[in-house]
Amino acid sequence: MLRLPMPFVRLAVAAAIVLIAPVAHAVPLRGGGGPSHGPSDPHGARPPRGVCAGLQGAPYGLCVAYCEAQNCDQRPHPSCRRLRKNFQTQTGSDRFPCDGGRCGDAVIDPGEQCDPPGAPCNADGGIDDSGICTAQCTCPIGACPTRLTFTGTSTTGVLDVGWTGLGHDATVISNRTVTLSVQSCTGTAPHCGVCTFAGPVPNAAGEPQSQRCKNDSSIACTADTDCGANGPCKFFVGSYLPFAVGGVPTCVANTVDGTITGTADIDTGSSASSVHLAARVFTGGTETLSNPCPQCNGGTCSGGARSGESCTPSGSSPNEAFGTTSLDCPPAAAALIAVLPIDLSSTTGTETRTLSAASPNCRAPGFTTLKCQCDTCNNGAATPCSTNADCTAVGATVCGGRRCVGGSNSGAACSLTCAGGTNVGAPCTVASQCPGSSCTSNSQCPSGFCRIPGQATAPNQCSDSTCSTPVEQCVGGPNDNGVCTTAADCPDGTCGGPGADHEGICAGGPFELFCGPVETFRGCNGDGIVRGQATRARCLVSATASTTVKSATP
Repeated sequence: MLRLPMPFVRLAVAAAIVLIAPVAHAVPLRGGGGPSHGPSDPHGARPPRGVCAGLQGAPYGLCVAYCEAQNCDQRPHPSCRRLRKNFQTQTGSDRFPCDGGRCGDAVIDPGEQCDPPGAPCNADGGIDDSGICTAQCTCPIGACPTRLTFTGTSTTGVLDVGWTGLGHDATVISNRTVTLSVQSCTGTAPHCGVCTFAGPVPNAAGEPQSQRCKNDSSIACTADTDCGANGPCKFFVGSYLPFAVGGVPTCVANTVDGTITGTADIDTGSSASSVHLAARVFTGGTETLSNPCPQCNGGTCSGGARSGESCTPSGSSPNEAFGTTSLDCPPAAAALIAVLPIDLSSTTGTETRTLSAASPNCRAPGFTTLKCQCDTCNNGAATPCSTNADCTAVGATVCGGRRCVGGSNSGAACSLTCAGGTNVGAPCTVASQCPGSSCTSNSQCPSGFCRIPGQATAPNQCSDSTCSTPVEQCVGGPNDNGVCTTAADCPDGTCGGPGADHEGICAGGPFELFCGPVETFRGCNGDGIVRGQATRARCLVSATASTTVKSATP
């Protein structure tokens, strides 16, 4: 199994190629007294010893010259570089045993594929699951990987949700592990080339067991029959995600919707994947703004459907108020308020989406002449879309179009009709199409309504409707929120802020006051002088150039 750090998706593969060339040296050992020879010496010399004892032949001689004779690890000089280059030619590694950590110290240091020698090779270093760690802390070259593991370990990234700015700079949860099965590769080990993968498949032993019953994630499963009424059996992507915005606590469970497919270039580290998630959103119950999700504290669930029962931590938030969550501690089933489709498909690097003529019109009053990044299709599923093409692909027609909500035609595309006058019953969009009447009738939706559900879309929620060009701002310190160009402008703080996150600011307000330094998601007023910090609302840059950034390295 090959382990790939995700954050959603950088691949790192180490393969050792050992080349042998006839080079030998006979030099004195450091602190040894007298010459020392490699094991092939025909004159009955002592066996190899010291830090180079695990090597033989030419690599042994180079190692003795570097580590023992010239003490290059302590006094580097030009000849040391030549020794290192020759050693890399011989062994495939540019790291001598005396460079920092040592082979055999049970720590996999840079340049090592495994440690200690004799241990089984695994996903931390070997190119497959088989083989035993050699005396040089390398793994034998075997087959191409049969599994790929994407692990989101970073919690320094942020989630920017929506256009209002209220859901920006939310934290993520640690230990998001998804394992996939490799179908085929274009090359052979050690140069496996581009491999196709599909999944998910169960995580390896020791990893969080993410295959759980959808309606009670405390139940591990391998098939729907294991779940009964709590099914189906689903793969969760990490633990429950605490999220607080606008004074409302929510807890989000992400499960894989369908099959993950894609390719990974094992030689270069690039990848591309198609990933669709179902985000189940919970709120209410016993949870609070400070604790949006049940927590796993000291091996016991605190809050939720299994409060007081045992648990194993599954992931933690960098915000200490949100704490550690566990799949063993699901929220109360009655707290489920929505299931949102999430397209997490990505490639290595950064993806951008720029507004164009094909983007849907904004619908909020005052913004109808502008374009917005997204809306939903005119179908019952309310499929997220960025253009009409996204809708025709799923059998709908218009991104941001009306659909029947309720009644016998619920989910069908519709338009308002003239309520009376000479054009009574005719489809309309504006009142001028209905002489003597109004464009208000829901006649195409018997017992229902012809409308677009949800909040009307807008490019921002700034008081003056203007999102200012992003600038770097001080974060923390006496110049908090002040404009900056270098770290020197921000004593006791950092230069970053909205400009660093591809965001703009509402220069004309609203001005908001939040608690700090922990509960930055909580608004405050009376005690703001003590623990609050005033900030301008954040927003997407102007409607003609706003960009959504999706990084493959969450």
